[in-house]
Amino acid sequence: MNRLDVPGVIIYRIDHQPFSTTRQILMFFKRELSARHLIDDGFLDSVFERENVASTAFGSLVAIPHPVMPKTEETFLSFCTLDKPVRWGERHVQLVCLLNVKKQHQRSSGEV
Repeated sequence: MNRLDVPGVIIYRIDHQPFSTTRQILMFFKRELSARHLIDDGFLDSVFERENVASTAFGSLVAIPHPVMPKTEETFLSFCTLDKPVRWGERHVQLVCLLNVKKQHQRSSGEV
């Protein structure tokens, strides 16, 4: 996993992975990010909870999964490109961008 530093955001990139399911991809992210102490044990459950509400695949072979609520101590992005497109909800995906927003950036329910 390559790390790129951009002011205010950390970006991790993993290229050309052979995964064939959404679960394999998200479990891979969990292992990589847990090893770097960037996520907690409930992180993946929160991502799956968000996916159950609505798929985060947006067309053009891109998905942007994220936890249902901010769960990390820093904001960062993790990119994974796949050797072949995989089914993600009703769409196919070949680029996955896991979005993580710092806990304190959570908006109050009254903010728009």
